This record gives sequence, C-alpha cells and structure tokens, in this order.
Amino acid sequence: ARQIARLRALAESAKLDPAFAEKFLNFIVAEVIHHHERIAESDGTAAAPATD
Repeated sequence: ARQIARLRALAESAKLDPAFAEKFLNFIVAEVIHHHERIAESDGTAAAPATD
C-alpha cells in the first residue's frame, strides 16, 4: 500500500495521471507474473527474446 501511495505521489509531482501510473504498474506486474508462469510450465528455460 505504501508503494502505491508513493507511486501516486511521484506521478502527481511529475504532473502525470496517478491513476494511469498505478494501472501501468499493475500491467507490468501482471506481465511479469504471466512470463514467470510460462517459464514454470515449460522445462524451465526461457525463450530467447525477439530481436528486430
């Protein structure tokens, strides 16, 4: 809870939308969890990142 409050305060001080900052953080955390679950379901090796 303190981290979210700090994130919102930082967003406000940077003249950004605190709600958007919180939603973006939640998105990033969800993606990390998703990737970790995929790795756990595989043989434990991560696929090489795509390069352009």
